[in-house]
Amino acid sequence: MNRRQFLAAMGLGSGSLLLPSGRSGARAEEAETPQRLLIFYTQHGTWYDGWKMGTDWHPSDQAWEMSLNGLDASEFSDALLPLLPFRDRLLLIDGLALVSAEADLSGLRHEVGQVQSLTAAPIELVSGVPMASAASLDQVIAQHIGRSDRYRSLELAVGEPPMSVVYSGNKQILPFEASALRTYERLFGLSDGHSDTSEYLRQSQTSVLDMVSARHKALASRLSEADRQKLEIHRELVRELEQRLAGLSQLSCPGGATQPTGSEDYAETALAVTQMIGSAFACDLTRVITLQMGELPVDMVVPGYAGSLHDEFAHAVWTDPYAAQVMTDYTHIHAQQFSEILAQLDSIPEGSGSLLDNTLCVWLGELGDGTHGFNKWTAVLAGGSAFQMGRYLHFPDETPLEGWTWDGSIPQMGKPHQHLLISLLQAFGIETDRFGSTEILGTDGVKIDCTGPLL
Repeated sequence: MNRRQFLAAMGLGSGSLLLPSGRSGARAEEAETPQRLLIFYTQHGTWYDGWKMGTDWHPSDQAWEMSLNGLDASEFSDALLPLLPFRDRLLLIDGLALVSAEADLSGLRHEVGQVQSLTAAPIELVSGVPMASAASLDQVIAQHIGRSDRYRSLELAVGEPPMSVVYSGNKQILPFEASALRTYERLFGLSDGHSDTSEYLRQSQTSVLDMVSARHKALASRLSEADRQKLEIHRELVRELEQRLAGLSQLSCPGGATQPTGSEDYAETALAVTQMIGSAFACDLTRVITLQMGELPVDMVVPGYAGSLHDEFAHAVWTDPYAAQVMTDYTHIHAQQFSEILAQLDSIPEGSGSLLDNTLCVWLGELGDGTHGFNKWTAVLAGGSAFQMGRYLHFPDETPLEGWTWDGSIPQMGKPHQHLLISLLQAFGIETDRFGSTEILGTDGVKIDCTGPLL
């Protein structure tokens, strides 16, 4: 197949798909407004002292909450200041920890955090590389709220994340797409100037899928039972692809499309992907998106500097005040990018509100801090309608498990992050009180209960 046939066969283009204009709010007609999930995933954790709020006048050893409504810029943290305009639609969570990642006792702390953060399940080592033993949160939710005739989920990236954090099942890692141009092709059509290709695409797709079906029939009778089972899994995937192609070919999104330039510049790619996220949700192309942000280029954080942000700043936050400020600025830039996504969703009307009212946006990462600590693992929630927003929640370190830090250890850790993930599942109507590890063995054999919601 040539390039165009391949894109067509994989459902990466359709002449009937057009990117909606900024405030068109166009989407497939439905009886109810769909609920959506966006996970914004960043690297290296943050510098807690630059992220936290209200801790100067609240006790650190007690649980408490503080209203964000009415706070001004002087009362907001430096790291999260770009989110100030959305303070009444934020839920900031301070006091969580990747307890199960700590309990995995692996030296590959970045990698274990990347696996555990969205799966909360024990790792599986494959040639020494940690992999997930279960599906990630986004995929579980996608199976529940996604449509078979659309993309159940999209896995996108900006820059160069070290590895995908998305798993469809045990050791089944899902790759991300880091090219804004290829994301555009997949969602909104071919980018080579051919706009009137709908019929051609339908014929090409049908031809390829018919060929696959014929090959299946020819092979099935010659295979062992085990191989037939594997082939049947492939056949189910083809059926899902057929449903998706049929659904996408019927979808119409009025408006014009802004095609990305193909530039690999980090900031330019982030802006292009932000626009496409809003459009993909508005057109109901998908209801679940995971956006994995690679490490920020160091000169975006420290202009004119050419060294290693990871080695020279992230690793030095506890010993160098300047490094702590750099990592606060690092989080500030990501907060600006997250804020731009929120603004994009809020600019598109839907029902009596906006897309943001029906999209739960969650900002997470793989570490608590740049020195590979799993404690003080922060979370930012925005939009949606499932939780009471406009709040800052603090939980004390009361989990009886010794946590590793840059200078030794801490006797107790924050609340297991399983509780947050369970709350997110329940927010989308998934009736469960457990996700990932349900019990962890703590200090002196104490059993740590990881079941039940946080919110």
